[in-house]
Amino acid sequence: MADTARFYGLGMKIRGETIIFYSKYNYIVFNMKKRAGSFNGVNMNWFYVPVKKNNSWYFSETDLLNQLDPLLRKAALTRRAVRTVMID
Repeated sequence: MADTARFYGLGMKIRGETIIFYSKYNYIVFNMKKRAGSFNGVNMNWFYVPVKKNNSWYFSETDLLNQLDPLLRKAALTRRAVRTVMID
């Protein structure tokens, strides 16, 4: 989780049973014992509960790719018109 927070330019802190990612524009909460959390004050459920291993916290790749990344990504791929369709 620390690497992910750093990648997106977020701070990370642990308070009680919650892990918090924060920045000037985002406030993301993960619960250590439940799937419940929030993104900028909007309640949401993560796919999996974070896991602690060797004094580090981890969350699932599914949560990263399907929920967190689309919300934090600064830019999306530009759409381009399809010019040619090739059928083999």
